Amino acid sequence: MSLNSTKKPYQGTTKKISIEPNFAEAHYNRGNALAELNQLEESLNSYNRAISINPQYAEALNSRGKILVELKRFNDALDSYNRAISTRPNYPSAHWNLSLCQLLTGSYEAGWPEYEWRWKDEAIRSVAGIRHFLEPIWLGTESLNGKTILLYAEQGLGDTIQFARYASIVAKLGAKVLLEVQPQLARLLRGLEGVHQVIIQGEKLPKFDYQCPLMSFVNQTKYLKWYNVETNWQNGFGNRLNWRKLKNKVRSSV
Repeated sequence: MSLNSTKKPYQGTTKKISIEPNFAEAHYNRGNALAELNQLEESLNSYNRAISINPQYAEALNSRGKILVELKRFNDALDSYNRAISTRPNYPSAHWNLSLCQLLTGSYEAGWPEYEWRWKDEAIRSVAGIRHFLEPIWLGTESLNGKTILLYAEQGLGDTIQFARYASIVAKLGAKVLLEVQPQLARLLRGLEGVHQVIIQGEKLPKFDYQCPLMSFVNQTKYLKWYNVETNWQNGFGNRLNWRKLKNKVRSSV
């Protein structure tokens, strides 16, 4: 996107505000335009103005939270996301953004359940790589003894490496574990403890009884403290959470 094309929405909203200074949506759109120009403080001011006009403006509260994260004002971001959710309880984007901020700041037990909201927004689902299967997702409560489960990569290479090693937990529950990963990681992860078969994405899948994306694994198994996932996640690949990549691709999900 060219600079000129990015500036046009900003110029349009500025003109609109000059005509209707108390039009909350115009201030919100101006905040979006300024965010595209990477003018974070100015964008924040516009969102704040929109919220001052309409305190129940869930989209503005959610977008303000994203800017506050960029500014590393994490507590303020958490407050903004929670206000958006209080205004609109079934707002997937706000829940998902809240989870990213919680995980980023080490609030794992709160963050992982919130992260499951990515299932409820089609734009986020498509970016995160959530798949559609006829076989049920394993929710951590069904017995896996004698069952076959597919664990599949849904995001970046680092996330796959981080979570694939916990497949042994599922194997200890009596399951035969199929692990589907990106082509670049197949050789590395073959022979991983607890994995019966490594499958490259795109290959034909064997039959299985349950399936679970790797990024849902921690929440489903509830083994956070037992296997010290918190520390490994923070010190490894997880603190990035593909934040910038996903944020840019899901900008339309507000």
